[in-house]
Amino acid sequence: MSHPQSIDLSFYEKKIRSKLRLAIFMGKILHFMYLAVKNYPREVKKYNNTEELIKDQDFARKVFLKEAREETEEEKQCHQLMNFLKSIVKRGFTEL
Repeated sequence: MSHPQSIDLSFYEKKIRSKLRLAIFMGKILHFMYLAVKNYPREVKKYNNTEELIKDQDFARKVFLKEAREETEEEKQCHQLMNFLKSIVKRGFTEL
């Protein structure tokens, strides 16, 4: 049985594969819960259980969008500085 974006588990014995799949999916759920608590701790409190948290698609979209945000100004400045330093090294100015 093929799952979209799945990991090839054919290396493992058949009786172990289902347990590995379950562990992988549980890891993904835990990661989502971590992101939700990290980014929106107050909003997570309004859910009575994990099932409600996971089933709220609008909240999940909000969590993932925040995590995939654009770079902050500080990060952009760091990247610009690193690119500038790389160009100096390429031109050989560090040899002076």
